[in-house]
Amino acid sequence: MIDSTTSDDILIAIKRMMRSQLFFGLLVIIYQVFSGDIARIESASIGVVVAIIPGLFGMYLASVKAKKNPDAEIKDLIQFSRKVKLVYTVILFAIVFRLMDVENIVVIVSYCITFIGYFVSPFLNKKEDDLRIG
Repeated sequence: MIDSTTSDDILIAIKRMMRSQLFFGLLVIIYQVFSGDIARIESASIGVVVAIIPGLFGMYLASVKAKKNPDAEIKDLIQFSRKVKLVYTVILFAIVFRLMDVENIVVIVSYCITFIGYFVSPFLNKKEDDLRIG
């Protein structure tokens, strides 16, 4: 009998979000590749990374927290994940805009388009997602 835990469910959600955000992110990067401008390609890539990494990090930390405390409420885990994502997103944007020579509008647009994957991922229901991570 396979035991379903909150931590496993969070890891499955991470996998779904990663797939959908990578899909939208790759679309943005491929679009910029056709422009032929290296600076725009780098800016789009940075925007995709800023969109994906903080959310995955926040959910991963929530998964770790759920493993350590199996009685944790999902509402608290979601709030924790959101707070971590927000803090790291702000930090990454500050680093990118202060320290890197990027096209700001391309970074923001690629971030927004990649972030659409965050909202699309709940609609993905694949059979392989039901396999427990072990």
